Parts: sequence; C-alpha cells; structure tokens
Amino acid sequence: MSCKLVACSPGCQCFDVALWRRFPALWPEWTGRLVAENAFSAVVQLMHVYGLSSVAHATAIAGDGSLVYRAYGICGVSCGLIWFAGRKGAGSAAPDAGVFEDLWSASN
Repeated sequence: MSCKLVACSPGCQCFDVALWRRFPALWPEWTGRLVAENAFSAVVQLMHVYGLSSVAHATAIAGDGSLVYRAYGICGVSCGLIWFAGRKGAGSAAPDAGVFEDLWSASN
C-alpha cells in the first residue's frame, strides 16, 4: 500500500510503525503502515490493532522520511475508543474491532 493512496485530513502523515515485545531484538514482532496526526498516535493505533497494552520498544518513521520517532517502555495503553485521523466529523471514535476497516478502507 502506498501512502499516497490513503485519504487523510490535512495535518496527517503516513507512518511505518514497528513494535517490539522485548528489546533489544533483531526484528520487531509487529509492524504496520497507517495514517495519524503524529508518531505517538501511530504507535498507539498499531498497539490497539494488535490488542497490546505495553511494548518494550516502538519506532515510527514518517512516510517521507522526515521524522524518525523511538519510544521505550510504553505501558498502560488501554484498549477502548480511540480517535482516527482523517475521519469525517470531529471527535468521532471507533471501537478497536473496526481498526482495519477504518485504516485500510481508502486503499480497497
């Protein structure tokens, strides 16, 4: 999927995100590409996709390479209603079960 194919609102970016359960490790356990307002939101969204409440390490890289974000020891992320960038209607939220449809519907 190309970031150019994903429709998003102004101020949003496409991020490649990788999550590690244990760090250091050679390869991440989970990866994904999604649209978010900032790198941390991209990390949290991917954690919701996989039902994770904590990770040892996370990396988010902007699709254009302008930003590389790294975070260590993220914990306490609760699953529940989260806001998706690019959705119509300010303040709209979707349950975690609808994450894939919301994130990938523009490319299908």
